[in-house]
Amino acid sequence: MYPLALHDVFLKLAENKLDDFKFKRQCGILIHFRPEAIADKSITWRVYSSGREMLSFTANLTPVDETSTKVEVEVSKDPDGTEAYAGGDFYKRPALLQPLRPAVEEAIAAELEGRVFDPQRVPKPAERDRVCQIQRATLQSRGKPFSVEDQ
Repeated sequence: MYPLALHDVFLKLAENKLDDFKFKRQCGILIHFRPEAIADKSITWRVYSSGREMLSFTANLTPVDETSTKVEVEVSKDPDGTEAYAGGDFYKRPALLQPLRPAVEEAIAAELEGRVFDPQRVPKPAERDRVCQIQRATLQSRGKPFSVEDQ
């Protein structure tokens, strides 16, 4: 729950591309966030790479009273029906470090509290997430991103 009116929360998130979060959590592929808002109800960020939607996550907004708002995060599902990037998943070309949900919750909290995204407030990347960590290190060292289409 945040000590902000519903509309104020909506305005802070509606067109926010969460750039700080994206930069600190992206793997080795170039990703873009596209926020889609439903006035005073929700903001969904669709994560794209090479023109393909990789996943999405949504902040659902509920007024608690006139001066406070509850924000609940929903993450898209993988084809097997489990939450995407939950922590134990394997992706050949991952978009973001796992686990995603607590990182998204931190990104939203940072925006609503007027501070930068703090990776220390998020659980360490999942052990199974080595592919992301290797690709991220490669991107940082060579400066060239992977593509979703790379073999």
